[in-house]
Amino acid sequence: MKTEYIFPKRVLLCSDGVENAEGLLKRKTLQIGLGNEECTVFRGGSFVALDFGTEVQGGIRILSHIMNDSARMRLRFGESLAEACSELGEKGACNDHSPRDFEVCVPQLADVAFGETGFRFVRVDFVGDGEWRIKNIVARSQYKDVDIRGGFECDDSRINDIYAASRRTLHLCLQNGYVWDGIKRDRLVWIGDLHPESLGLYCTLGNDDNIKNSLELAVEQSPLPEWMNSIPMYSMWWVVNLHDYYVQTGDIAFVKRHAEYFSALMRKIDGCISRDGKFDFGYDFFDWHTHGTADEKTGVAALCMYSAKKAIRLARYSGIPCDSAQSIVSKLGSTAFDVRNAKQVKAMCVLAGADRRGAAEFFTRGGDAGMSVFMSYYIARAAAECGKGKQALGMLRSFYGAMLDKGATTFWEAFDSEWARNSCNLDELPKPGQTDIHGDNGEFCYKGYRNSLCHGWSCGPIAFLTFVVLGVRILDVGCKKIAVSPDLCGLKHVKGVYPTPYGDVFIEHARRPDGSVESKIKAPPEVVISDGGGYGLLG
Repeated sequence: MKTEYIFPKRVLLCSDGVENAEGLLKRKTLQIGLGNEECTVFRGGSFVALDFGTEVQGGIRILSHIMNDSARMRLRFGESLAEACSELGEKGACNDHSPRDFEVCVPQLADVAFGETGFRFVRVDFVGDGEWRIKNIVARSQYKDVDIRGGFECDDSRINDIYAASRRTLHLCLQNGYVWDGIKRDRLVWIGDLHPESLGLYCTLGNDDNIKNSLELAVEQSPLPEWMNSIPMYSMWWVVNLHDYYVQTGDIAFVKRHAEYFSALMRKIDGCISRDGKFDFGYDFFDWHTHGTADEKTGVAALCMYSAKKAIRLARYSGIPCDSAQSIVSKLGSTAFDVRNAKQVKAMCVLAGADRRGAAEFFTRGGDAGMSVFMSYYIARAAAECGKGKQALGMLRSFYGAMLDKGATTFWEAFDSEWARNSCNLDELPKPGQTDIHGDNGEFCYKGYRNSLCHGWSCGPIAFLTFVVLGVRILDVGCKKIAVSPDLCGLKHVKGVYPTPYGDVFIEHARRPDGSVESKIKAPPEVVISDGGGYGLLG
């Protein structure tokens, strides 16, 4: 892991009893000494709230000078200023998964670090009586030092900003050898959430050991007959993840190491489905937005078919027998894939090849209304498959752009464009008549300040911009054969890089005045560039 120290960019709040608060912003040598250091002076009961300018995974480092007593400080980390100023229990504020509100003791002439969470803002309250001199309060940012090989750039600066924030979100979640879902709350490996995350990693890094480690961990922690993460559908997502890992990497040894588990899991899933297509997995879950709705069972059926078709292909390519996968597809073929409201469920029906009736109009009604952060890639890709690529990109642009407009530097566990109306920015406290965009929104497990504002599953724009707009289509295992078939979605010029096990593929597309597209492609000799190919094997 790499450690970087970030000086605060702004003092957002400062109480009486603080002298030279702006001194905390100055870049100084991060070493305390006995000389006449420039310090900020705090007296008992005073506080300061700092903005480090970007989301950070880690904590803070405090350098203290001569003081008349050890300083007791209350530290409050926040992904928004309002969260950093909240009390535990207020609007969902909590210490779940990573403590972010606690007291510490800092002696004089000290250089000490505190905290291990996701944050951008920190409020420091000095408790008790006394006077204390602080030289520095800096953020300690910890992240995996990765070789970013893939990329995307276009003529729309907002889209470029969305891509960059998606990539930063995803890479911050590479922690401790695994792909975490969030860096404040949900520092766990959720195997369903891993799919959009792993697609983003394939597009930016080519591969990463954290993906394989996460897939393996899920097997270790969920021996059959258990379901992964205690959710039957997440076991289905594991199959999808295993297939896509093999397609990207060609790592047949890893697949065969889990062949017995894979085959037994597919038999278990098949055993939960009757001949007439009805199923009982014991628990249904598609995503939070559809949980408990009339569309949920349709989403589960579509995901089950999607994973079974991936399993059929994985079995064919790897030589692992898996007759139960074909049985699942045959039995679910009699299912009525009716969707009332949920765009993400309709998207899965399209991607599974189950039903696309009226899909084009379904996806585009209401703009980005009904978007799901977790399912954003699937909705946008399915819309593009139905001929609505320009509208799909427009939905991503407005949906994710609204978070950027509120000050986001990484993307969130959950969001709705309606939240942005008459609400404060992340670096503000709400004014009278405004809503708190962080504390006043959310439901289920992401209520209020509990909502994670750096969540790996929100990286869907990366895969869409790579596989749809740039047009990368993986046609053979290990990326040995790739088609490049762009849908510029209204853009005029795009370029990017796709990492393969054999090296990087460089791609550039420009729209000519007559509407046609001129493409330039440079690939390693081991990678065959082909025409066509639909949407390929990945995603």
